[in-house]
Amino acid sequence: TNDTTPTFSGTAESGSTVKLYDTDGTTVLGSATASGGNWSITSSALSSGTHTVTAQATDTAGNTSVASMGLSITIDTTAPTVSSINRHSPSDASAYGSSVTYRVTFSESVTGVDTSDFTLTKTGTADGSIALVSSVSDLIYDVTVNTITGEGTVRLDLKSSGTGIQDIAGNPATGFTDGQIYNVSKPTVTLSVDNTSIAENAEAATVTATLSAASSEDVTVTLVYTGTATGDGTDYTASSATITIAAGSTTGTATITAVSDTLDEEDETVIVDITGVTNGTESGTQQVTVIITDDDDAPTISVDNPSVTEGNAGNAALTFTVTLSAASGKTVTVDYATADGTATTTDSDYTAVNGTLTFIAGETTKQISVTVTGDTKQEAGETVLLNLSNPVNATISDSQGSGTISDDDTVYDPPSQSAVVEVNGEKQDAGQSATETTGGATTTTITVDETKLDKILEQKGNHAAVTLSASGTPDVFVGRLTGQTVKNMETKEAVLEIKTETATYTLPASQINIDSVSAQFGPQIELKDIMVNVKIAEPPADTVKFVEDAANKGNYQIVVKPVEFEITCTSEGTTVEVSRFNGYVERTIAIPDGVDPSKITTGIVLNADGTFSHVPTQIVMINGKYFAKINSLTNSTYSVIYNPAAFTDVTNHWAKDAVNDMGSRMVVTGVGNGIYEPSRSITRAEFAAIIVRALGLNKSSTESTFGDVTLTDWFNGYVDTATAYSLITGYSSESFAPNDTITREQAMTILARAMKLTGLSVTRTDSEVSVLLANYTDANLISDYAKAGAAACIKTGVVTGTTASTLSPKDSVTRAEVAVMVQRLLKKSGLI
Repeated sequence: TNDTTPTFSGTAESGSTVKLYDTDGTTVLGSATASGGNWSITSSALSSGTHTVTAQATDTAGNTSVASMGLSITIDTTAPTVSSINRHSPSDASAYGSSVTYRVTFSESVTGVDTSDFTLTKTGTADGSIALVSSVSDLIYDVTVNTITGEGTVRLDLKSSGTGIQDIAGNPATGFTDGQIYNVSKPTVTLSVDNTSIAENAEAATVTATLSAASSEDVTVTLVYTGTATGDGTDYTASSATITIAAGSTTGTATITAVSDTLDEEDETVIVDITGVTNGTESGTQQVTVIITDDDDAPTISVDNPSVTEGNAGNAALTFTVTLSAASGKTVTVDYATADGTATTTDSDYTAVNGTLTFIAGETTKQISVTVTGDTKQEAGETVLLNLSNPVNATISDSQGSGTISDDDTVYDPPSQSAVVEVNGEKQDAGQSATETTGGATTTTITVDETKLDKILEQKGNHAAVTLSASGTPDVFVGRLTGQTVKNMETKEAVLEIKTETATYTLPASQINIDSVSAQFGPQIELKDIMVNVKIAEPPADTVKFVEDAANKGNYQIVVKPVEFEITCTSEGTTVEVSRFNGYVERTIAIPDGVDPSKITTGIVLNADGTFSHVPTQIVMINGKYFAKINSLTNSTYSVIYNPAAFTDVTNHWAKDAVNDMGSRMVVTGVGNGIYEPSRSITRAEFAAIIVRALGLNKSSTESTFGDVTLTDWFNGYVDTATAYSLITGYSSESFAPNDTITREQAMTILARAMKLTGLSVTRTDSEVSVLLANYTDANLISDYAKAGAAACIKTGVVTGTTASTLSPKDSVTRAEVAVMVQRLLKKSGLI
């Protein structure tokens, strides 16, 4: 008890005196006289602590009783106190939520603790209500504060009085205001993204909202999506416009998924911002950006081939349409410019234009109008070219359009007269001749009468020779036949011969390959509607000058003025040129009087790339006049040169004549400073170059398919051409081994293949091959693949043995031997 003067009572003999003793049994705390057998004594003040109190009674006779049993009593006057009021849930100093719990610890066991005993000390706008007290033990109580709002601090205090809290002795508890403080605030939110760049083909990025601390309630973050990309499944989809962070957690996510399309477009952006936070606040200004990278191919640009009728006066519009293969999300530009085809600005056929086309996003076609000038001049259909270049945000698939200007003027027929057509040397009235002069140049054209010639050929049978001869000396002579006439001649294996006083063009009708020409015009064009023009002409002045300049540069002399040989096929304004043949076609060019025929070394052909090549050439006499007979596989401009060669290291060599002859014909070349190196083994690259030049083939301008032959190698074009004509093969599709030496059996195999082109090919049975090779003791060393070729070379005399009884097939071939072999091939084939 906390009463220091407690009252004790008991029973004793009536009238006796009762004394109350303290723990020591001697200190009297008080006395009283028993009345009616009962007594009551209020003790003098007791000290705090435990006391054992006893009583003794003395009756009136003076008899004293023994001491009573001791009664223990504890005097407690100390008030209970609060040891601590601490943050319990959450335990950290910041309160992110609407409810917190304080833990109150007393110095001793107490009772009577309830919500009314406490008050809240608050700062700022923070507020809350004391909602619940729960007992953990007699010493510890948890106090819950809820409906927390605002921002500031909250502290739980124990009232200093009137609480009803007391210890077991009844001492009331004292107040307490030193408890821990909760900082009341909302958690802050930040944004992050795991992938700032995603590919268009359905890649995804995860946007994460992160709280500065976990909250006791759900936090909702509201998002807005902006940027150059369009959502709602167009460029991307967003999983949600909000992110909910569950109570107790610190993160929540939303997903951005790219949507694939086929539109070439700029990379696009998705910008994510926070527009609001429930139960939290945005940390400053939060923003993340995701880039959607485009993975679509740029569109291709092409231009069509329009046509327009010229008209007799005024202007007409030739409209080219430029098309994108697909719409683009970018702005596409491309430069354009007209260029002369057969129509020219100098002849006022059209007005040149140039500029830049711009396709805005989504556009796929644009048109370019070219002004065409009308006239009344009868002429063939002409072409204007439109070239595209410098594309931006696209590639060019077709860089050139060809517009056709169709002539609608009345056909002008120059005065014509009957022309003689010779068939097998017999003069026939089967043609019409017309001559006209344009720009100072005279053109004579003989047009063959299809019906008449067909009847004559029926009478003459197969293998007839049809000759068209120019009278006088026109600058241009054209033999004109219908495609049907050419087909009839092809069927009868006839030969067409076009002759002027200075040149002759001998052409087997089959070499025109009229079926291939017809296929290029299309099935709607009949053979009778195709005009085949075989022309011998003086080339333009600029071509002549080009040839002369090249001759001066190459230190050789032009002996004969250049002559142009050409075959063109026309129908309805479209022209197809025949420039390559499957076999050698013969041309003869007259040697001017006074020119020493011994001063002629070879004929040359002007190649498309501006270079010159040897063509197999013989000097022949016809009716007392010298001619250069040229055999070639192509059409072009031809001339005859004097180009003597005399290599200093073959002066006393057994192959001197062959080496110098092939050198003067530009078939073989030296190694510099007048040196040939006749005894050095020849490489595969050198042999390929020599056989291509010997046959008058044009070296290719494209890269060889072999991995060890590159476009920059000097022999690239020769290897590619030799391969294309099946003259030489590689060791594999990747390996040509250009620097390997070549064996005699390999050389004979290649020479035998060349015979098929020159017409020297011979039929060899297995038994004949065996007989031919049996004369050589080392024939067993010849590889199986080379036996037939070796036999062909032996039979034709192109190759002889190293001795009368040996072929030495595995020996390397020297540069001198190759010169001799190639010279024999051309001679045996009648080409030189």
